[in-house]
Amino acid sequence: MLTITSLKEKIEFKRNEMIKTGCEYGMNHSKTISISVELDRLINLFLFKKR
Repeated sequence: MLTITSLKEKIEFKRNEMIKTGCEYGMNHSKTISISVELDRLINLFLFKKR
């Protein structure tokens, strides 16, 4: 089970990964989009747990 703190850490890591991938491959590359989708999932989970 993920805690709020561990979710924050995962979100920050995924955000940095997306930025790095976007700079290397471009914002429309499938790798960047895949990471963005995972980041969205983590953010949604965080917001749900924060209620």
